[in-house]
Amino acid sequence: MKNIKYDEYYLKFKQGEQTKLLRSTKDKCFNSWNELANLLSVSRSMIFLYLSEKCKLPLTMFKKMIQISNQNPHDYSFKVIPYSIYGKSEIPKKITPDLSEFVGIMLGDGHINRTNYQITISCGNIDGLYIKRYIPQLIKKLFSKDVSFRQTAKEGLECKFNSKDVCNFLSNRMDVVSPKVNCIIPPFFFENHNNLKSCVRGLFDTDGGLHKHHKNSAQLQFTNKCYSLIKSLRKALVELGHRPSRISVNHKEKGTHQLYLFGDDVIKYFNDVGSSNPKNVQKFDRWVKEGKVPLNKELCV
Repeated sequence: MKNIKYDEYYLKFKQGEQTKLLRSTKDKCFNSWNELANLLSVSRSMIFLYLSEKCKLPLTMFKKMIQISNQNPHDYSFKVIPYSIYGKSEIPKKITPDLSEFVGIMLGDGHINRTNYQITISCGNIDGLYIKRYIPQLIKKLFSKDVSFRQTAKEGLECKFNSKDVCNFLSNRMDVVSPKVNCIIPPFFFENHNNLKSCVRGLFDTDGGLHKHHKNSAQLQFTNKCYSLIKSLRKALVELGHRPSRISVNHKEKGTHQLYLFGDDVIKYFNDVGSSNPKNVQKFDRWVKEGKVPLNKELCV
């Protein structure tokens, strides 16, 4: 390992051996996990993610623990993985419609975990094609990252991937924060209508829906618990030439705010902004052809 540049690699241990290394180092040299965390310059919670082997250990940390505990590295079975394969991500160099749409997705149903640098996007099972095909393709295109999926208890799906670089990029440069308290559509999206449309599209596809209004009319509903986000969305819709309703409180969901587009404005929205979610596209097409917005259970997605 003497010719390896240590800050560019992770280790993939045989199952149980990463845990063994951490416990052995702690028992030999420290009185608490906090002391080991300080040595490695990580949080205590990150230590437990390494202990559970949910996160791979950087080679730099392995080297530190081996040296301080005077252990033999050959006592452990592992593979050296280039950071470019496991953790290195491409970061967009400029704001594009694709990046703007992903930021909208994150504002809608995304979450950033700064402890283990995980990005998660949640949708319902009805959005299966969207979250299993479209979003992973978008992530791969933007960040060169593959995703994993998890079925949640409440008939939902999670799409997730880990990347410190992407977490920092979204938080520090795209103003995406978790939890969503006082978040807004980033002001720089308003400088370009194509980017603004894309951001609104991502937000609607995750946090909005097309529903029946009256017998033969439709409405677009945007729902979110963050009032400042709904307020900035209303500003964006006005900027794009729409006539959104006033912001109201959703009495069925405590602490949730909602916003609507009605009638011809729905048609204008789908013509100008569009949707990347097959569920929404199918609902709109059937409404235009049949004059009735179908229920989710009536869709073929």
